Amino acid sequence: MTWSSSVVVGAVFVFAWAWLHGLQRLVAGRPLIEPTARRPVPWGPTEIVLAVLLLLLCQGALFEAVRNWRGWLTVPSLTTADAEGRLWLLSASAAGSLAALAASVAWVAVRTEATWGDLGVVWRRTGTDMGLGVVAFVMIAPPVFGLQLLLVRWFGIPSQHPLIAVLRDHPSPALMAAVVFSAVVVAPLAEEYFFRVLLQGWLERLVRPQLAILASAAAFAVVHTQNGPDPIPLLLFAVGLGYLYRQTHRILPSVVVHLLLNACSLAALFAGQAKP
Repeated sequence: MTWSSSVVVGAVFVFAWAWLHGLQRLVAGRPLIEPTARRPVPWGPTEIVLAVLLLLLCQGALFEAVRNWRGWLTVPSLTTADAEGRLWLLSASAAGSLAALAASVAWVAVRTEATWGDLGVVWRRTGTDMGLGVVAFVMIAPPVFGLQLLLVRWFGIPSQHPLIAVLRDHPSPALMAAVVFSAVVVAPLAEEYFFRVLLQGWLERLVRPQLAILASAAAFAVVHTQNGPDPIPLLLFAVGLGYLYRQTHRILPSVVVHLLLNACSLAALFAGQAKP
């Protein structure tokens, strides 16, 4: 048995074990994850709109700085810039996302007096939440990847994530490192904060938890509509993340799942590029 075959067999075994354990809980009348109570979040739509504006402002300001430094008349897209330009644009996008995240957290904390617990951060549960994220990834990832593969085979439309296009023509080590940092660190942190903590947290004040999960998941899928068939499996993925966040009201488990899914996607991309 080859190394890759061993990994697949091991992954299938762990996936089956995790879901068997989960089904036993459901049959016994228990939820997959025990719910954690939390007071309603103190923020509202103003903080959500401001978070979006901060993201656009921070990224726009950094893109403009790169444009001036590089002497561009306009800011090119990631797919039309040269290798060095792609590296700078990707770095500016990641830095803008992190800056917007930090600014939004600071604004919400000051204006609404939100605590770390309100923001989904419980430091003493770090180790437990990382383990929970790994188990949740094992349960969520196979159906998501399977649905994506089915759609690609069915419709013949490949996944078109912009980061894949970034690496297609200029797979330099520096650009690979920037893509990994953006996809595996920045995207999980920023997107889980914006979609789960802010949006879903606010929606849970207004509607039933199931509707809050579906609404935040739909919003997550909509922002990925340019990625070929990906929005459909990403909707399933986001529903899983939404349930995980609803039960724990902590951001780290969802971040870990998101991080691992993106890391596996990039690993598959790199493996494909390494083939002769």
